[in-house]
Amino acid sequence: MENAKFFNILSSSYDLMINFENSLKNKSENFKKFIEPNYKNALDLGCGTGVDSIALCQLGLNVTAIDHSEEMIKLAMINAENKKVKIKFTAVDLLKFDFIIGYDIIVSLGNTLSNIDKKKLNSIIKIASKNLNSNGKILIQIINYSVIPKDKDYVLNTFENENMIIVRKYSFKDDKMFFIIELTDKERQTSEQIITKIHPHSFEDFKKAANQNNLKIKIYGSLSQDIFKQDAKDLVISLTK
Repeated sequence: MENAKFFNILSSSYDLMINFENSLKNKSENFKKFIEPNYKNALDLGCGTGVDSIALCQLGLNVTAIDHSEEMIKLAMINAENKKVKIKFTAVDLLKFDFIIGYDIIVSLGNTLSNIDKKKLNSIIKIASKNLNSNGKILIQIINYSVIPKDKDYVLNTFENENMIIVRKYSFKDDKMFFIIELTDKERQTSEQIITKIHPHSFEDFKKAANQNNLKIKIYGSLSQDIFKQDAKDLVISLTK
């Protein structure tokens, strides 16, 4: 399934899947570890339904947020309105966004950059670097794909309430990786599976891109800045000039 279509379909269940309120609280606490006192402008690349953008805004930053899914952007606007924060949301491909100002922090969390190939990954980091202020940071979070087995499905997590079951998992097929969402509606007794291809970037991919753009790189095992270990669930990258 085409990637933007995948996330358009997923959008209506996305906030349930990520536990929006809990995620907002956690992101607010974690962002404090990366934001410097003089930071003013933030850019959220692949904002989804806006949880990271809202957290940044609540911490006092001016936030611009983009996503290639129009349905995600619509929900992000509603979430921002509900939280009474002002954020500039735009539905646009990450590589087609028109950078106007310099940013103090550019974030791309929630596995966003796994939706683009290595060539586009390098392009994104190059563009972000050029539009990053001198003491700014680029903060990236994706899955640590090295822990995912190639011989069976890997269930990332399962959400369940009285109405729905949402399973997120990854699967290899013919040396390609796929992101699979299984949606089960208990009341209607229906199930739906949506699938999109993703790109399992590694630390070495980010290290190469950092070197090409003269950026310093730090690696963590979580947004809480845990030490990265080979079995860490997440791969968190901080890039600075």
